Amino acid sequence: MAFEKVEKDRLTKELILKDILHAAKTYTPRRHYYSAGLCLAAGSILSLIAVALTRKPVWFLLLLPFVAAEIGIGVIRKKKAGRLTPGDLTVFTDTVNAVEEKVVEAGGKYGSYRTALVMYFEGSGEWEIPYDNYTWSKNWHMGRQGVENTSLHGDTFYIVRRNDTGEIAVAYNRKFFDYQD
Repeated sequence: MAFEKVEKDRLTKELILKDILHAAKTYTPRRHYYSAGLCLAAGSILSLIAVALTRKPVWFLLLLPFVAAEIGIGVIRKKKAGRLTPGDLTVFTDTVNAVEEKVVEAGGKYGSYRTALVMYFEGSGEWEIPYDNYTWSKNWHMGRQGVENTSLHGDTFYIVRRNDTGEIAVAYNRKFFDYQD
């Protein structure tokens, strides 16, 4: 194998938590980000026009719903990341069956879609590969395409499962990482 003699990074639950929190904080579907920002900008413009025309600052109250929406999205992001501790995670090994690109629904009123890279494991199910992975690693920080390109059928991964949801939170290829409990 080409990766047999590479320098492996040492993996701990604290580093795993960094990856999980990074993925939760940085991944917000674009539709939420753009719609909230657009609403805030439109509300600001309308408020400024109303204040300029009427000379009554009470029109700045129009901004309140837009600001509340922006704060709400921030709260949702933080809740999504959660307050995880190392005890909330289970780490075990599993083997890759396949990696495929798949179109998933992103939501929205008219149904928008996005492309996801999904990795399938023998006994653990599937994991959608995030856009940015292993950000703490000096050697193996890679995007989702990099994770796909370096993963072969039959590779063994460290699977990290959240105990509260049962979902795969993150996966690490044993070619590049050594887990230390």
